[in-house]
Amino acid sequence: MEKGLMFWRSTGRSALPRFLAALFLLSFAIVLLGFGGIFNRLSAQSTAIEEPALKLATPIRPDTMRMEWTTLQIPANDFQPIKSDTSTGSFTIPLGPSTPRASPPPTAGSFTETYDNGSDVGKWVASFNVPRQIQPTGGSSLAAGIPAGSYLQQGGFSSSIPTWGTASPRYQPGFNDEFKEDSVFVGNWTGAGVQTFGVDLEVIQSGNWPAPGRPVTLQLMQMDSTGFGVNYVASYTTPILPAPPLTWAHFDFPINANSGAVPSGWVFTHGDGSPGNDSEWATFLSRVDLTSVGFYAPGFAYPGTGSWTLGIDNISVQYGTKTTEPRFLVSPAPAPEPTSLAFIGVVSAGLFFRRRRRRH
Repeated sequence: MEKGLMFWRSTGRSALPRFLAALFLLSFAIVLLGFGGIFNRLSAQSTAIEEPALKLATPIRPDTMRMEWTTLQIPANDFQPIKSDTSTGSFTIPLGPSTPRASPPPTAGSFTETYDNGSDVGKWVASFNVPRQIQPTGGSSLAAGIPAGSYLQQGGFSSSIPTWGTASPRYQPGFNDEFKEDSVFVGNWTGAGVQTFGVDLEVIQSGNWPAPGRPVTLQLMQMDSTGFGVNYVASYTTPILPAPPLTWAHFDFPINANSGAVPSGWVFTHGDGSPGNDSEWATFLSRVDLTSVGFYAPGFAYPGTGSWTLGIDNISVQYGTKTTEPRFLVSPAPAPEPTSLAFIGVVSAGLFFRRRRRRH
């Protein structure tokens, strides 16, 4: 009797853990299958870019820039506002006065910086602290140039608002002048008849990308004759990207310099934050001092943690008289199928029991 009792106790101790493990793994597989249906529905919705879930803040004004920009960015390591050494008041952006360079009359056509054949128009930069590298392969195949050819890359830097920028020598004279040049990406866009600005972007390594995501913002800026005040600033912000574009994504922004009206989607203001009007759009674009495109929404604070590696390619301006509309081509990042994860869970359960049986 004593031996039988001892045998019963031993069997109970070994069978119960196997039963609980089986129940756990079977429940895990069922949860994954249910998650798969939810994930597939979400994936179907995310094939198109989501509309912003957040309301854009009031445009930044020069008299409040000190407070607002402090929470948005780290000290100037790209073409972003920096504090003047001599300034004791508000956060201002030091720009040198200049007369815009002459531009040809508007004609149909375009210019695209592909980085093929050693070109580097505009000297676009995302950080002054790490090298700019023109990679010979791996570029975008979404626009002009050699498919998967050369592109510009910068990596290993931190920023709360990772942004590519280009500036003319009129912008912040004496600061990082080696990265500036007069090019088609700044200057007199009205005289040139710029209709569209286009760019291909890729996030090779992403820093912090908080929920619900980050949009892409194109920002253009014109300074006054003193170089310490803003005449105009205009921003166009896309819908939110729930995840970073880990493959090349194409963006076309409407400029319509000679349309006589601010294109839909732009937030256009004077330096004091008051709205700009249609009659001022051409005046503003007659001298663009800074052009930047980055992963942020103006007025929102983002964490600055993580390291970024970014790619940019096929930067273009299109000329002419035809009004253009925005176009954003973003491919969703690949992800494992939830049904595949459920299958893996079931297989893992089977392998577990097979291993337990062999032990006994």
